[in-house]
Amino acid sequence: MLRLPPGEGESDLLQLPHDDLFHTDLLLAARCLTGAPRVADVGLRRRIVGAVWALLETTEYEGERQRAAEAIVGVVGSAEQLTEVIGYIGDERRGVAARVALVDALVAHGGRNVGERLLGVLVLRSGHPDRLREQLVDAVGLLRVESAVPMLTAELAELLGQLSSSTTGSHDYYSRIGLIRAVLWALGATGAPAGIFVRTIDTYGESGSFADIVEGIEDWWADARGSGVQEWLLGLLLRPNGWFYERWKLATVYLGMAGDPGAGVLLDAVRSRSTRDHQKVSLMVALTEYTAKGHGWAYRDALLALARDEDVIWQARWLALECLDRSPGNIEEIQPLIEARDVRVSVAAAATSAAWGTPLGLDIVRDAILDGAVPHDLEYEVGPGRSYSWPGRNSHRLAEVLSPYGDLGIAQGFFGMDLASPVTADHALGWLNELAPEAGVDLYLRLGGQGRLGIGSPTPTQVPPSRAHAVLEYTRGAGMSSEYETKSLLSAAAASADDAESVGLLLWHVRQSVGEIGRHAYDLAHTVSRRARVRVLTDHTIEPLP
Repeated sequence: MLRLPPGEGESDLLQLPHDDLFHTDLLLAARCLTGAPRVADVGLRRRIVGAVWALLETTEYEGERQRAAEAIVGVVGSAEQLTEVIGYIGDERRGVAARVALVDALVAHGGRNVGERLLGVLVLRSGHPDRLREQLVDAVGLLRVESAVPMLTAELAELLGQLSSSTTGSHDYYSRIGLIRAVLWALGATGAPAGIFVRTIDTYGESGSFADIVEGIEDWWADARGSGVQEWLLGLLLRPNGWFYERWKLATVYLGMAGDPGAGVLLDAVRSRSTRDHQKVSLMVALTEYTAKGHGWAYRDALLALARDEDVIWQARWLALECLDRSPGNIEEIQPLIEARDVRVSVAAAATSAAWGTPLGLDIVRDAILDGAVPHDLEYEVGPGRSYSWPGRNSHRLAEVLSPYGDLGIAQGFFGMDLASPVTADHALGWLNELAPEAGVDLYLRLGGQGRLGIGSPTPTQVPPSRAHAVLEYTRGAGMSSEYETKSLLSAAAASADDAESVGLLLWHVRQSVGEIGRHAYDLAHTVSRRARVRVLTDHTIEPLP
């Protein structure tokens, strides 16, 4: 390409006869504008940059758009060039997707005054609750632009005021929710005072939209250390309301602020008879994550006491034992629990013994799973007719601690059972996906081929390399229930695929699938082709790299 004679413009560089499907040569040439070997010809340099700009604007593939944006930002070497990029981002005549990609690339590249320049674009785009605005808010947070706090504070107040007029579930509602989450996070990242956080929860904590916006405050604790904030947060955690996800997130914030003393306070709350059962589960999940980071061991005895308390719901006892997985002790401390009357507690205690390296009761674990006595999801009731669950949380924990001991014969047991009932089949899938991924994929493909998968059937979250090709073949069938299922399976298979044949199967979707699936497959094909060390030509011919 570097020997190409002068052309009329950029289109010839986008259609190079020897470039591949993913424009690898063009993007490599763009890298050569600043690195080595270096392109010295001024005219060719302009044409290369122009072609990459054209690729950014015309490609329909997100991954390719991002690579083009990174190439453009990579050649920014002066204030004038940065001004050109910033001006493009602020130009409402340009496509939103291309501008979002440039914002991402600028954040990754960094550089002097980038954050302040992006803040300027954000101020000028006031009143546009779209994907670009959300990306700009994230950018000023990631770049720690402290001067953004007044503007973000005003933005939050305006957005929260507008939320009540948006129809729940509408596109406008979710656009504003996404932007509110981003603004809250950016305010925390840029060092805003804790009072903003406090007022937001006091005003909207009991609203139906709070579950959607609470994620934005999870990382606030690093700066929210104002007087009385911990006590105020604790009061929120003990409110007798129906919070689920919200309480867990707020408990995570509280533990980040209060440290080990806070862990003791939450354990006391869980053991208190005045705390409702559904409150206990959310608090305990936050504690398991806290202890997994190596904290809270001063309360080991309190955790053991909670696990032994037969008056406490099994979910809280299970989670107390999970907290102890990384705090080995004398096996006699938990041996009575392996023989507990509640088989779910027995399984949890056996898993803890395995985590300690002294496995006891593994037969109890196997039988309870095969009998359906232990769900793969962590479920609990909030009230009559209301229940919540953490999908796959129980199965993930057991897979993690039991991995040195194999699948305990669980795969063989499930394959020897009659799985005619959808409930039984989903139970088997949920456990096999974590404990024996190859067997889980095999069962999923078998049930799918027979048309026996339900709408909520667990989709494989991890596809071993030995099953990647089979999953990709399966996605070509007519039995796929939804776009979501197809994209999930393609992603899971592509995560481990490393051969040319898998690249070819992904390219089939690029040719045959219309819309989101085809675009998704294109980006995955690029990733797998690099792993497989092959080059994909524009006609989809696949050639091995030397």
